[in-house]
Amino acid sequence: MEGIKMDKSLFDSLKESLNEGIEFAKGDLAKGTVRNLTFKSLPELSDEEIKSIREGTHLSAAAFANVLGVSVKTIESWEAGRSVPNGPSKRLLQMFKEKPEFTKEFIVS
Repeated sequence: MEGIKMDKSLFDSLKESLNEGIEFAKGDLAKGTVRNLTFKSLPELSDEEIKSIREGTHLSAAAFANVLGVSVKTIESWEAGRSVPNGPSKRLLQMFKEKPEFTKEFIVS
């Protein structure tokens, strides 16, 4: 994706955390580092905000649905205000609102 710069340190940090989690799950308790972390709250998103987030990514409803791993009908339902995203979808929408270019990482061609 030409012209898009991603924060590689985020990916490195996520990769390191996942590897630590795998080692911890295998029984290496030293990898289970406890940190005091504070997280952003999950957003309450209106139908207009969801549509604006999708439009900010320059993706069709079908392409955006594919990136999120939901159906097009789900996207349409969110944008029409007939339903609301669940926790994981809210977090992804929050990420895409802050960094719309991040959706391009999920498109192969």
